[in-house]
Formats: sequence, C-alpha cells, structure tokens
Amino acid sequence: MLGRARIDRVRIQFVSDANAALATLLSGAIQLAADNALGFQQGLTAKQQWASNGGGQMLFTTDLWRAIYPQFRPEVAGSPAVLDLRVRRALGYVIDKQSVNEVLYGGEGILAETILPPGVDYSATVDRAITHYPYDPRRTEQIMTEAGYARSSGGFFSRPGEERPTFELKTNASVQYEQETSIVAAGWRQSGFDVREAVNPAALAGDGQTRATFPSFFAFSTNLGERALGNFRAAEIPRTENRWTGNNRGGWANPEYDRLFGVLNSTLDRTERIEQISRLAKLLTDELPAFSLYYDLSPVAHTSALQGPGPISPDTTGLMTWNAVEWELR
Repeated sequence: MLGRARIDRVRIQFVSDANAALATLLSGAIQLAADNALGFQQGLTAKQQWASNGGGQMLFTTDLWRAIYPQFRPEVAGSPAVLDLRVRRALGYVIDKQSVNEVLYGGEGILAETILPPGVDYSATVDRAITHYPYDPRRTEQIMTEAGYARSSGGFFSRPGEERPTFELKTNASVQYEQETSIVAAGWRQSGFDVREAVNPAALAGDGQTRATFPSFFAFSTNLGERALGNFRAAEIPRTENRWTGNNRGGWANPEYDRLFGVLNSTLDRTERIEQISRLAKLLTDELPAFSLYYDLSPVAHTSALQGPGPISPDTTGLMTWNAVEWELR
C-alpha cells in the first residue's frame, strides 16, 4: 500500500566475527551492519574513520537494560545476607559504574538508574522520584555498621556470632560481561564484601532453571521501557510449575508493585501513566530487586551510499528497518 520499495533487491549476509564485519563494511562490500554484527569497539572505529571522509553514519541504539539481580528465594540463597535490604543498599553504593563504562565503552556508554530508557519525555519526572545510589564507600560503611556488621581481620564484613556472608556474582560467558563482573566484584571486595565470580557456560545460557537458581547475584540483560516494568511481577517468577519461564529470575515478589502495575496496565491518561511509572520505578530502586548498571549499546552502521536509516525511539519495540520501504541505495 506504500508503493514499490526503492530498493529492488536485498542480500543478507551473516558474519559471525565483528572485525570481519567491520572490514567488509569499510570496504563498501556491504552497506548496513546491524543486529550486533559489530561490537561497540568496532562501531567506534567505523565512526572515527568515517568522521574524516564522510563514508557513513553510526547509530547506537539502547535496546537492552543491563542489571544485577539478587536471589530472593530463601531456599536457594547461599547467604541470608542477600535477603537483607540494608546489605543490598550497601552494595548498591559501591558499584563502580564509571569504571565499567571506561573499560567496556571507552567512557561513552550510557549508565542506568532504572529499567526505563534515557531520553523519553518523562525521564526527569522519574529521576526525581527514584532513589539514587552514587558511588559512596563511606555510605556503605555507615549502612553496614548500622546493620551490626564490622570488618574482620580479613577486611570483610561479618556480625558477631554469625558466619561471614559470602556471595557469588555470576554472568553468562562473554568477554564483555566477564570484564563487567570482574570490575563490580573487585569493587565489592575492596569495600568489605566477600565475593567470588562465576561464569555460566554458553551451553546453559538459555536454561531457565539455571538462570533462576543462582545463589547470590546474576548479571544479565533484558528489554527495557514501560512494558518491561512487568518483568518484576510475581507472575513472572520462573518456577517448576511454569517450566522456569519468566523474566523475574531473582524471585522478587511485592504485592504493592503488582497492584501498581495493574493500575498502569488499565490507565490510558498519559499524566496518570507517568505517575504510575514513577511510583513503580521508585519501588524498584527502594527495594532493589535489581541493581541498574547501564544500557547495552548496539551499534548500527551504514555507508553513505545507503540513505534512510535513522534512530528509533528507545521506548518502543520498533526495528531499525521500520521504514525500509523508503530507503535508497545511491
């Protein structure tokens, strides 16, 4: 109904190596690299090279939210301290996001405070409503002291008469994600928390039970935006009964959160929706069923010969190719 597309024929090529994809793109043999064909570093290289010769354009989409999920199932949690909100808040104040940003994205990444994407029209309203966790080791020390913990001779927090809490920080096998967890775990250890790192092998990355029965913390990526707020409902908790499906992998359950999401899901007025979104975001940052890290940046690059691709709203399920019927190849 939109008329004939301006490009008659499209050839799709699968390139599994990001450096090979970059070389092919810069040579002009392909005109568009999308769907994670390029890694962030390859995207930066293309952007820098094209800046001098106008050879193409680089777009970075924020289509995923990266966070660390605590374990809320008492029968699974390796240490009762994971279930203590004070301990989670103390940990939240010593996540060195900026160091993660420098290592993974050369300082050009977008750090996250919530599951909601940056740049939406209600960002300022949500930012005022939520609880923030700036990097503050002194605040961590204060919270842990108030909770009855003190540093032992080994430098780790413990309480008199209790076994010292030990944690595991797990992630799926990936060079980027393993770098990320190494930085976070090192910061936690330096701040007095006994943390070891673990890697979920690629063969188990899609196994629902493995992803939901971690003992302490699991870092992974999910979708983001208003619809993604539903990931934290009790109905989304993976269980044996639902064959371990659902995105609420830490098993967090909060009746007030479920109620507010139900209100949001039945509200059409935009002002009221923003109010509900802000309240949901505040609950997430108050109770910490997940520690926000950053938004996964996916580079999409196209040569100057291809006209038409452009940025899409970060809070949609749209694809870069939504207007491909209008693209031109010159």
